[in-house]
Amino acid sequence: MIDMLAKVKETINRYALFQPGDKVLVALSGGADSVCLLSVLKAMSRELQISLFAAHVNHGLRGKESDEDEAFVRKLCFESEVPLFVCRADVAALAKENKCGLEEAGRNKRYSFFQELADREQLNKIATAHHAGDNVETVLMRLIRGTGPLGLGGIPCRNGQVVRPLLYVNRTDIETYLQINGLAWREDSSNKETVYTRNRVRHQLVPMLETEFNPDFRNNFSEQIELYAAGAAYLEEEVQKLFTALAISVTGGFGFNCQDLRMENEFLVSMLLHKTIVFLAGGRETGMTAVRRAKELSSHSQGEIQLGGGVVAQMCHGVLYIRKKMDAKPFSYEVKPEGDFLFGDRKIVFSAAETVPEHPDTKQAYINAEALKGKKLVLRSRREGDCFYPVGMDGKQKLKDYLINKKIPRFMRNSVPLLAADDDIVWVVGERADARYAARKEDKNIICVTVENHKK
Repeated sequence: MIDMLAKVKETINRYALFQPGDKVLVALSGGADSVCLLSVLKAMSRELQISLFAAHVNHGLRGKESDEDEAFVRKLCFESEVPLFVCRADVAALAKENKCGLEEAGRNKRYSFFQELADREQLNKIATAHHAGDNVETVLMRLIRGTGPLGLGGIPCRNGQVVRPLLYVNRTDIETYLQINGLAWREDSSNKETVYTRNRVRHQLVPMLETEFNPDFRNNFSEQIELYAAGAAYLEEEVQKLFTALAISVTGGFGFNCQDLRMENEFLVSMLLHKTIVFLAGGRETGMTAVRRAKELSSHSQGEIQLGGGVVAQMCHGVLYIRKKMDAKPFSYEVKPEGDFLFGDRKIVFSAAETVPEHPDTKQAYINAEALKGKKLVLRSRREGDCFYPVGMDGKQKLKDYLINKKIPRFMRNSVPLLAADDDIVWVVGERADARYAARKEDKNIICVTVENHKK
C-alpha cells in the first residue's frame, strides 16, 4: 500500500494545488473517494494552512438511498467539524428540461452549485475526488468516441478553481486507507448499472483489458496518462497562442483565414480546430472526424457542413468559420457622443479630436459633431431598406449591397453594428463612415469614434 498522505502531498506540491490561507470546498458525495479526500485534507489542513468546507448534492434519483447518503454526509461533517452545504435537486427533471442524459445533468448541477457556493462564501478552491481509475476511464471513453492528443491528457489535476488531489491515487489504495482508518462510506447502487457508458467501461472494458492483455493495465495506463498530461499542457499553450493570433470573433463562434492556416504547422492547425469545435460544442468531444471534415471544407471556395454538437463549419471568401448555428437578434441602444459604451465583446469610445488623419484606421471614424446636433444617436443592427453614402464612393448605396461587396458572410450581416443619427447611418462600425457626417480637416468640432475589443 502506498503512503496515502505522502502521495497526495506530492501531487499537491507538484501542481501547486493549494496556498496558505485557501478556503477549500470539498465535493462530498459520501462515496469512498470523497470520504477519503475529506479525511486526507483534514489530516493535512494544519500543515497546508487551509480551511475546509463541504458540499453535497442530493440528486433525488434513488429515493430513500439518496436521502440516506445525505444523512451520512451530514453526520460525517458534524463529526469532522467541517461546515456543510447541501443542495437538493431533481436531476431527472433537469435532464428532461435540458435534453441531456442524467449523468450530464447531474454533473452540470453539481458544478453550478459548487461555483455558486464558492462565489457566495468566498471559497477560492473546489476539491473533487477524481482518482487514477476515473482518469483511465475518461481517456478510454475519449479514445472510443475519437479524440486528439489534447484529450489523452485526461482529467486536469488543476482547472481554474477546481483541484483534484487524488488524481494519481488508485481506487484500491483509497479503500485500503479507509479500512485502516476505520472510515465508513456509502456505495452508490447506480454505479453498478451498465446502462451508463462509464460503468460499462469500468465494469466490462477495463477488466477485459486486464484479463486478456495486461493484468497491470490500470497502473500502466495511468502512468502514461500522467506523461500525456504534461505533453498536453505544453501543446495547449502552443494552441492557445495560435488561437490568439488567428481567431476572429464572429457571431456564434470564430473565423480563421485559410491563407494564415496554411502557413502554420498542420498538426497545430488540427489541434486548433479541434479545440475550437469542442469549446463551441460545450465541451462535448466531437472527434477528429469533425476536424478532418473542417479541413477538407477549407480547400473549397464555399460551403457549409455540420460538425456535431450543434457546431457548423462554413467557408466564405477564404475564411473558415467554425460556429454555433444561430440567428443574430436585432439590437438598438441609445448612446451619448461621449465616454465609453460596452456592447457584447466590444466597446465604442467617443473622444474629441483636433483634426482628421490622412489615412484613418477602419476601427475609427471621425465625425462632424455639428451634424449630430438635435439628433438621437443609437447603436443598432441593420434594418430593411438601410442605405448610406459611403465616404470615398460615389452617391448612395444600399447597405445590403455594401456588405455583400465587402464579402461579409450572410450570417454576420445582422450583427454588424451601425452608429445612426435618427434614421441616418453615421458609421458602419469597423467599415466606413457616411459622407454626410464624416468630418473634414477644416471642421472645428470633431468626434473620434473608436471600436475596441473588450474582455469581460
